[in-house]
Amino acid sequence: MRPRGPTRFALALAVLLAGVASAGFAQMLIVVSEDAPFYHEAAAEAGAQVSGLRDGRLTVEVVPRSRLDTLDAAALARRELVVTIGVAAAAAVLDAARSLPAPPPVLCLVVPQSRFAQLAADQRAVSAVYAGQPLARQLDLIQLALPGRSRVGTVLGPSSRLLRNELHDLARARSLRLDAVVAESTAGVFAAMQDVLRASDVFLAVPDAAIINESTAYSVLRTSYSAGVPVMGFSQSMVRAGALIGLYSTARQYGRQAGEIARRLLAGDGALPQPEYPRYFTVGVNASVARSLNIRIEDEGALAQALANRERIADDPAGRRAR
Repeated sequence: MRPRGPTRFALALAVLLAGVASAGFAQMLIVVSEDAPFYHEAAAEAGAQVSGLRDGRLTVEVVPRSRLDTLDAAALARRELVVTIGVAAAAAVLDAARSLPAPPPVLCLVVPQSRFAQLAADQRAVSAVYAGQPLARQLDLIQLALPGRSRVGTVLGPSSRLLRNELHDLARARSLRLDAVVAESTAGVFAAMQDVLRASDVFLAVPDAAIINESTAYSVLRTSYSAGVPVMGFSQSMVRAGALIGLYSTARQYGRQAGEIARRLLAGDGALPQPEYPRYFTVGVNASVARSLNIRIEDEGALAQALANRERIADDPAGRRAR
């Protein structure tokens, strides 16, 4: 058998590190939580976005969280920007930054909003691009993709139950009726689903590990499908597994947003923005499920464009997108 060659992610990482070797010091540091394709693809895209700055002399270093301890505090403090990808990287960098008298700006990618609030408490010059999608965007997509369905059901868990009131308010503002049931643990998921599905014509899957995880995801999709209720999912894998529609951001979309923020900051055009959800997103549609449930639905590109247009219209005068 022929030996496996380097992956494109490893090659991208090598290119970035080669730039560091030639310059001796990198102004922008990217710390990834682990050695996984998603993290390296996001890092490569962020690095590519800033590659033309300073006549191509700006350098970017990518390191795994496990190597962060090898960087001395002084070296970390001299960075013009640190970007973290994933919760573990954010936790490690922000913990190290607490000991610095003048910590560098830190931009945290793919961190849940509630977790970021904990990690960034009492921190200076810290921002984030949150993991997942804003609730308003999810409900907007349901309206656009399934205009004849106004009864939205969902099951919330221990970490997502705090979203219940916000979900109700956002649904009411869109003339949707929301039925949200709380399951205290994985054991109660399917009883809660039975209650919800009886009064719903679309099921909103919320990313709560106690509700949807490796052991429950397939059964959640099958239970909803058997009831004739389409699922709005939160990942590409859920769409492939049987959700009718999905809303998510890819690694390259996270990297693009991080790179754009980095370009402005490193070019001296401003400070870090306020924490925000991803600006760029992807809509997935499972055409086989649509046919099986006899549901007519627009294609992915048309839905994504309609959703982007709706958000542009909803922007307030200050340019902040409605959440």
